[in-house]
Amino acid sequence: MLVPDFKGFHTSVEAVVASPVDIYNHNIETVPSLYRKMPAGRRYELSLDVLAHAKIYRLASTVVSC
Repeated sequence: MLVPDFKGFHTSVEAVVASPVDIYNHNIETVPSLYRKMPAGRRYELSLDVLAHAKIYRLASTVVSC
């Protein structure tokens, strides 16, 4: 399932990984050095945090970024 960063709200991440999804996918838009050119509100560190929390919350699921 391709998901947004949910603005960093871990409860939203948990709701998705608690559902019967096999793959949790969140796209990291670009390399860290180019994030300042992205639309407001997008942060590389936030995307990494969302992916890490998804993996910690549900170890059995596959967490990827494309």
